[in-house]
Amino acid sequence: MSIINVNEIGPISLGSTVTVTAGSTLRLPTGSKVVGTDIGSVYAPGSVIQVVQSVKADTYATSFGAVWGDLPGLSVNITPRSSSNKILVLLDVKFIGDTDTSVSRIRLVRNSTEIYIGDAAGSRPRSSGAQNYTTSGGSGGFNVLASGGIYLDSPATTSTLTYKVQGGGDSNSTIFYLNRTEGDRDTSYYDTRTASSITVMEISG
Repeated sequence: MSIINVNEIGPISLGSTVTVTAGSTLRLPTGSKVVGTDIGSVYAPGSVIQVVQSVKADTYATSFGAVWGDLPGLSVNITPRSSSNKILVLLDVKFIGDTDTSVSRIRLVRNSTEIYIGDAAGSRPRSSGAQNYTTSGGSGGFNVLASGGIYLDSPATTSTLTYKVQGGGDSNSTIFYLNRTEGDRDTSYYDTRTASSITVMEISG
C-alpha cells in the first residue's frame, strides 16, 4: 500500500468539489479528524449543523379572545446553510386558561405561515396544541399543563427564518396564562411556576 503525505488537498478549480469515487471509502485512522473552518462546512446527511433555542422562564398573561397573538420569549431566528436542509422544531409550552368553559390554544408559525397544525374542518380552529381548563374538586386553578410538539420542516431557503409560538383563546375572552397557574398563589405546594421553550435544529439534507 502506498502512502501520500500532504498537509492540504484542494479542488482543481476554486469552488469545485473534491469527490470520493462511488464505492470507495475515505478512512480516517484513530486519532484523526475532519475539521471545517466554518459552521456547517463539514457534515453528513442527517447530521445537526446548528441549534438555536429560546427559553422563557418568567410568566405571561393576556386575553387573546378568538384571535392569535405572539407569545413573548418563544421565538427564534435561524439561517439555513443550504436550501436542501431541513429544520427540526421542538416545542415545550406550559399554559392554561381561566374558566371551566375556556379553551386555550397554541400554534407554530414560520415567519407568517402557520405550520404543524391540523387539517381544515369546517369552522374548527387549527392548532398545534390546546388545553381545556378543568376542575377537580374545585382545584382547577392549580393546573398548568404542558403541550409539546416535534416537527421536521422543509423551508427550502437560505434566508433567515423566524419560528415562533402563538397563543389563542375563545370568544369568551379567556385569559391565557403562560408558565403559571390561574390562581398563582404564593404557597409551597399548589401553584407552581414553570418554564417553556422552543428549539430549532438545522439538519443536513
